Amino acid sequence: MKKLLVGILYLVTLNTYTGENCPLPAGASGHFTGDPCHLATLNQTGSCPGCTLDGLDNTTLTYKLTPSSNLSDSTLNNANLANLDLSGVNFSGTTLTNATLSNCTLNNTNFQNANDMSGITLSNTTSATGAKFNNSSLYGANLSNSNFSGAIFDGTGLAGATLDNSNFTGASFLDLIPSMSSDTQFKNSKGQIVEIQANNALDLTGSVLNNVNFSNAKLNGIQFTNCVLNNVTFNAQTDFSLSAGSQIKTSFKGVNSPQALQKNNLSMSSLANPAINFGSANLSNVDFTDANFTQTNATSANFTGANLDGATMAGNFTSANFTNANFTGNTTIANGNFTNATLNTNVAVYAPAIPFPACVTNNTPGDFRAIINKNLSANVNVPTGPTSITGLMQAEMAAMQTINQNIGTPFLSFYSRLVAICLFAPAGTCKTQFCTVGGCKCP
Repeated sequence: MKKLLVGILYLVTLNTYTGENCPLPAGASGHFTGDPCHLATLNQTGSCPGCTLDGLDNTTLTYKLTPSSNLSDSTLNNANLANLDLSGVNFSGTTLTNATLSNCTLNNTNFQNANDMSGITLSNTTSATGAKFNNSSLYGANLSNSNFSGAIFDGTGLAGATLDNSNFTGASFLDLIPSMSSDTQFKNSKGQIVEIQANNALDLTGSVLNNVNFSNAKLNGIQFTNCVLNNVTFNAQTDFSLSAGSQIKTSFKGVNSPQALQKNNLSMSSLANPAINFGSANLSNVDFTDANFTQTNATSANFTGANLDGATMAGNFTSANFTNANFTGNTTIANGNFTNATLNTNVAVYAPAIPFPACVTNNTPGDFRAIINKNLSANVNVPTGPTSITGLMQAEMAAMQTINQNIGTPFLSFYSRLVAICLFAPAGTCKTQFCTVGGCKCP
C-alpha cells in the first residue's frame, strides 16, 4: 500500500512540478522546447494528452509509441518523429506546425481535427492505410514520395501542399476546406512563399502535381483550379460526384492552361505525355472551363454533362462519351482524336464565320454544340461562297476530307448528316438553315 501511494505521488509530481524537477533524458539535444515534466509523463506512460511537447525528437522520446499512445490536443511544433512506426497513435486535435514525420508508418494513425499541421513534412510515408486527417490543416505540407493509399483527408485544407510522386489510391478527399477567414502567407516544403487570400478557393488550387496517382480515390468537389498536372492518373473508380448535401462540383478550371504553366515557369513540352490520364474516368458534370487537354489520355472517359467551355480538346478522346456536354464557340477541338466517341448533344449550333456552308437546326440529331470554331476553321482550307451545286459539293467534299484528317470519322459522319439535312430539308420549314459566310437562310 505504501509503494502504491508513493507511485501516485510521483505521477502527480510529474504533472505538477516545474521543469527544474523533471530533467531531460541523458543525451537529449537542445531541440526540445516543451515542458520537461510533460515529456517525463510521456516517457513513463506512452501518453500525454494536452501536453506541451514542442521540439520532441528521438533524443528526448525514450518510450516506443504504440496504438494505445494518446497525444491528443498536445502541441508538437517542430517535433521530429522521423523513421518511427506511429500506427494507431492518437494525434487528434494536436498542433504539429513544421513537424517532421518523414519515413513513418501511419496505418490508422489519428490526425482528426488537428489544430494546425501547416508546413508538416510527411514525405516518404511508407503506409497510411486508414490514417485519418479529417478536418486538419495541411497547408504547405510535404506529402511527396509517399503511399497514402486508403487514407482519409475529408474536410482537409491542402493549399500549397506538395503531393509529388505519391500514391493516393483509394484515398478520400471529400469536402475539402473551401476558404480561410483571413489572409495567410507561409513557406511551403519547397521554400516557396505561398499566399492564400481570405475566402478564395483553397483545396489544390494552383498546385503543381507531379506523378500523383488518384486511382479509386474519392475526390467529390475537389478543386484542381489552375493546377499543373504532370503525369497525374485517375481511373474509372475515381469518384468525382457531388457528395451528400454539397453543391460544389469538382473543378479542373484552367488546368494546364498557358497561364498556369507560365506561373510555374513550365511548358507543355516539359510535361509527361500523357500529362493527365483520365482513362475510363467518370467525369460527369465536372467543370473543365478553359482546361488544356493537350497530352491528355481520356480514352473511354465519361464527360456526360461536363462543362467544356473554352477547353482545348487536343488529346486522345477515343470512345469517350460527351452526351450533353457543354461545348461553345470558345472550345478548341482541332487535332483531338475522337474516334468512336459519342458526341451527341440536344442542340447542334455552328459558328457563322466558318469558311464553308454548315447547318443550324434545333432538331438535328446533333453531336456537338458550337463545335466548329476558329481553330477548326483555320485547319479547313476550302473556297468560300460556292455559286453552283457542283461548287458546293466540291467544297463539301474538301471540307469533309480535311475534317476527317483533323478530327476523325465520327465527326465526319455527323457533318455529312448535317449536309444532307441542309440540301434536302423541305423548303420553307425554317427548321434548318443554310449558312455561308454571308449569313444563314432557309433552304
